[in-house]
Amino acid sequence: MRADRLLAPLVIAGLAVACGGSSPSAPSTVTPPTGSSPAATQAIIAATVTQATNALVSVTPDGLSRAVTFPCPSGGSMTLTVNVTTPTGPSGTLTTSTRNEFNDCRSQTVTINGDPYLALAGEHVMVRGADGVTSSVTSTVRITGGLRFDDGATQGRVRYDCTQMMSLQIVNGTPSQPSVTSSGTITWEQPLGTVTSQPCGR
Repeated sequence: MRADRLLAPLVIAGLAVACGGSSPSAPSTVTPPTGSSPAATQAIIAATVTQATNALVSVTPDGLSRAVTFPCPSGGSMTLTVNVTTPTGPSGTLTTSTRNEFNDCRSQTVTINGDPYLALAGEHVMVRGADGVTSSVTSTVRITGGLRFDDGATQGRVRYDCTQMMSLQIVNGTPSQPSVTSSGTITWEQPLGTVTSQPCGR
């Protein structure tokens, strides 16, 4: 299995946790009322950030360095710039760096822009057995940076400082359920001037 093809689903599974999203699904099509609660706005943003990480599936396997722009659910766009450095031997560390830029990215009632962007840095250690088949992967990903948002009634900001560690075993080509731990905080300023924090991976 190519290292970059294994990387994409691995990173996506973990980033949903690191970014505070509950699943890799796209944002709900149910539109909350304008000026919805902070929790509803935060859920929309978390789902949109998770959707951006899902796009790594179509970016990473096709090239080791590229930028791709995707449309947002209700208008605007997000641009992912991905760089991958592969290990030189059968086993080794694959490194990734990704910049997620949001440009008037609208999801439901929320418009998101970068402040200035989200940056993801990852190290993915792959161990191969004597037969050359990958037997385990340990991944550490750090997400930093910020977003600005407007939900139609209030404006706000969110800052990410999260580290996620994940490991899995691969037996007969089938990956195990990942073991995931998260640390760090997501800091919300909503409305501007009112600051709250939550643990990453909640």
